[in-house]
Amino acid sequence: MRIPRVFSTFLVFLGLAAAPHCITAKAGPQQRWIYCAQNLWVDKNITELEALFQRAEKAGYTHVLLTDSKFSKLGDMDARYFKNIERVKKAAADTHLEIVPALFAVGYSNDLLWHDPNLVEALPVKEAQFVVRDRTARLESDFPVQLKGGDFSDLKQWNWKDPSVSQENGTARMDATNAPMRIVQKLKLHPFRQYHLSVRVKTENFRGAPEVKVLSGNSALNYNHLGVKPSQDWKVHHVVFNSLTNSEANLYLGWCEGPERR
Repeated sequence: MRIPRVFSTFLVFLGLAAAPHCITAKAGPQQRWIYCAQNLWVDKNITELEALFQRAEKAGYTHVLLTDSKFSKLGDMDARYFKNIERVKKAAADTHLEIVPALFAVGYSNDLLWHDPNLVEALPVKEAQFVVRDRTARLESDFPVQLKGGDFSDLKQWNWKDPSVSQENGTARMDATNAPMRIVQKLKLHPFRQYHLSVRVKTENFRGAPEVKVLSGNSALNYNHLGVKPSQDWKVHHVVFNSLTNSEANLYLGWCEGPERR
């Protein structure tokens, strides 16, 4: 495979009132591209690509933008994978198609981080407090969060809740209905701090996905899925979030469905 050179063309138009003059560019040959995202380790996928390339040649296509997550970890691939790569290259040459490999998967960057996930840029923590004792510096919370009514003994300590949420033996009980089931508390945060929240969840034939959401304005500060099963005994689930520039946020516990979510 080779990556073709890319040329940028600037069209400049110059004009004078008395003697207008313009520069035009002659159009080059038309290119037609197809996009293929394929697992090249699987033999049958190569067979499908060979058939696709033949169709593409008949339709007048000239280039193939080819992507496979394994392009970011070629050092871990076996001989079978590279044998299939050679099949793809031959199929492209036989059908007069130029392969352009898609590299540098920015956005969903798990492929780029395959070898070392620590290369990801971490969320910022600024001016965190460390206390040195016995020649060892340890992080200490300088702005602890006050979570009122965290034992659910008194739901009135929370800012608001949906009518479907009730208190039962130190828990917030939510019976599955079509209505939203949420209990909410406004948190005071310190900007650019990392926070950890743990919650115990028990379910019985629950249809839906219990969630913990930390929202500030129109922005969500956490995206992790709790992974709660439809029926499970008490289990601790963890949520970690960064406050970023926010000094307050709303903590939502519960579940809601469809357009009612907020």
